[in-house]
Amino acid sequence: MADTIRHELWHVVQACNGSPITTDPIDAITTAAAKGWTGQGYDDPNKWHMEAEAYYVAATRDEQFIADGLATFCFS
Repeated sequence: MADTIRHELWHVVQACNGSPITTDPIDAITTAAAKGWTGQGYDDPNKWHMEAEAYYVAATRDEQFIADGLATFCFS
């Protein structure tokens, strides 16, 4: 459940930024895949970068990292 909440909160950070935070979609997808993300259920390749980045952040970052992202991209 915690991973799901971190994942969805990272989508809020992305929305505040207007796009994924990382600039390299291949790196985001490759890194997320290395952590177990398969991309299943995401038929639109244009969404892969955002989903891979959110999956990676949820799997590897803590709540403070996400709070910092919210502060930087949504409340500054």
